[in-house]
Amino acid sequence: MSEKPSLIKASAGRVLNMATQVARLTQLADPESPLKDDICPAYQASKVALNAMTVLFAKEFRDSGAKVNSVCPGWVLTDMGHEDLPDYGDAAHAMTPAEAVAAYLWLLGPDDDVPTAGFFTGREQVDW
Repeated sequence: MSEKPSLIKASAGRVLNMATQVARLTQLADPESPLKDDICPAYQASKVALNAMTVLFAKEFRDSGAKVNSVCPGWVLTDMGHEDLPDYGDAAHAMTPAEAVAAYLWLLGPDDDVPTAGFFTGREQVDW
């Protein structure tokens, strides 16, 4: 008999996957999307797969109390998302990494009302 994974044994197990708006199927399918020209197939496909795993793991853990969600932090000032990147994102709304993390700490909280199987930008749940 194998022991239960720590995530399930925990009273409030949480998984928070880092996703992206450019991997939302609704964005990819919309020819009028503001992100329509942002094409990076390997990155986008891997993030679509991550979102699918988010939903599948949320279903798998639904009876355990563990919560699994995906988040898109938006424009974050990192080496990859620096202010000088031309024609990409909205640098005027850029956040520091600490600000981006702070936006999602509520999804890691111990409350029973933390959602699961969702995709979030800030505190707003968005469609896949």
